[in-house]
Amino acid sequence: MELKEVNVPKEIYHINGERSISIFADIDGRDLGAVNRDVQNMVENYKLDSGYSVSLGGELEEQQELMKDTIFVLVISIFLVYLVMAVQFNHFGQPLIVMSTIPVTIIGVILGMFMTQMELNIMSAMGLIMLVGIVLNNAILLIHRTNQLLIAGHSLHASIINAGQDRIRPIFMTTLTTVGGMIPLAMASGMSADYQAPVATVIISGLLFSTLITLVLIPAIYRLFSRA
Repeated sequence: MELKEVNVPKEIYHINGERSISIFADIDGRDLGAVNRDVQNMVENYKLDSGYSVSLGGELEEQQELMKDTIFVLVISIFLVYLVMAVQFNHFGQPLIVMSTIPVTIIGVILGMFMTQMELNIMSAMGLIMLVGIVLNNAILLIHRTNQLLIAGHSLHASIINAGQDRIRPIFMTTLTTVGGMIPLAMASGMSADYQAPVATVIISGLLFSTLITLVLIPAIYRLFSRA
């Protein structure tokens, strides 16, 4: 009989009935998204023996779950906005014209995040959800005024031009006041900057870009839709 000293774990953890080992690490000087990409590349290139698997947990897992929930909330919010506009316009097609500004807004958000070198995280995703309801106001103003002029007996061409002239001032006023209120948040520093700056940056960049494009895009789509 021989006694041998071996190293064994003090505790054995199980996840879904299978033995597991957790590896922890802290992040210093880098954002969670960049670290997530590096870890995923490392896991994909790492050869595992049969019966073993690797999965991400901690803040990375929570971030992925929150992003899925955020996408679901964004889809639901767009659907509810469509229903409200369909009831208000008494039309199923015109809300689609209004919602054509959403892809343009996303382009503006991506440009704004790229120019400010900010990561697309949960806070910026929340800002995008808030932005959906804000950017649609400009298109609603244009289409509502165009419909009023058409009912009054104006031609389609004149209605579109006059609607732009009548609503350009309130559109710019709404945009500039919203952007002005977000600038202090975008320039915030300290502990709250990580939460406030992404939301404000998304709203500012998306709203400015979509406003400039909306003044050209919405009248053009409305004219094509009316001809169809």
